[in-house]
Amino acid sequence: MTSHYLRNVVIILVLTAAMSAFADNVSDPPEAQAQYAEASRLMHEGDFRAALKIFDGLTEKNPVSEHLDLYIYNRAKANYYLGDYEFAIKSLSYLVDRFPKSTLIPHGLFFLGNAYYLEGKVNAAVQSYFSAYQISTDKKLDQIILTSIGEAVKNAESVSLGEADFSNFSSSKKCTLVQAVAKILMLRGDSLQAIQVMKVCLAEVNSNQDSQMNRSRKGDMTIAVALPLSGELQQYGEEIYNGAVIALRDFNAASGKNIELTPYDTKGDEINAARIMTDISRDNSIFAAVGPLTSEEAAVASASMVCGDLPVIIPAATQ
Repeated sequence: MTSHYLRNVVIILVLTAAMSAFADNVSDPPEAQAQYAEASRLMHEGDFRAALKIFDGLTEKNPVSEHLDLYIYNRAKANYYLGDYEFAIKSLSYLVDRFPKSTLIPHGLFFLGNAYYLEGKVNAAVQSYFSAYQISTDKKLDQIILTSIGEAVKNAESVSLGEADFSNFSSSKKCTLVQAVAKILMLRGDSLQAIQVMKVCLAEVNSNQDSQMNRSRKGDMTIAVALPLSGELQQYGEEIYNGAVIALRDFNAASGKNIELTPYDTKGDEINAARIMTDISRDNSIFAAVGPLTSEEAAVASASMVCGDLPVIIPAATQ
């Protein structure tokens, strides 16, 4: 097992520890209530083996309980914390199949993803995380899942994600997930896969709302300037933009032409840059573009414009 994989295992375990335990009050007979309270205390104290024994008993003795899903879930978690990932996978898979409408399913799928990951089944982990993120309504859980997806995708030997993997998400969740996954794919050097994933989100974007494509222009011709005008790279973007303003002012004065610059803020983000450059390439009033700034932005943006004929000057990218 590589040190890189071990580092990611530690991250997954830390994220898991950040999860708050369910503190449901069960309505089974008093004996079961007392046993559940005791097992929950033991879990909180880290005595997972003792807790597992109690949850095993609760599951076996209360097969028709309305809290059976809770018992199965906690039994699986106890096994998970004890390192028995194989049993945790079986138990959590049973939970998901048997109780599809349980409120525990998003958390169950998250732990299922963790167990797959720690068993070395990274692609299965990614699919479980996707399923958890799709149905989760807990913003804290959403953030933990997105971080886990990032670590899993980063560590996978190979990643195969297509439009179908994102088809069941709401528009807001889809684009958040696409952005997180595409960034990791770019870091892996898998730019083609990142582009394919990114297009899923681009199809959801309403360019009338999210771009400056329809703003009124008085000039005879317009050059679009797509640079980071906010964020960590703002200083560099503003320097290039200010230089372009001065150069164009001198050119207009000398030539008698009336060319205008229209700025677009990429925020230094390759997904946002690709969306902006795609919008620019479709705007017939723009005859050339400057930007984006970084190599990562340029790689994704140029690929998204591969079928266009807009002249583009990339001022600083090295790749």
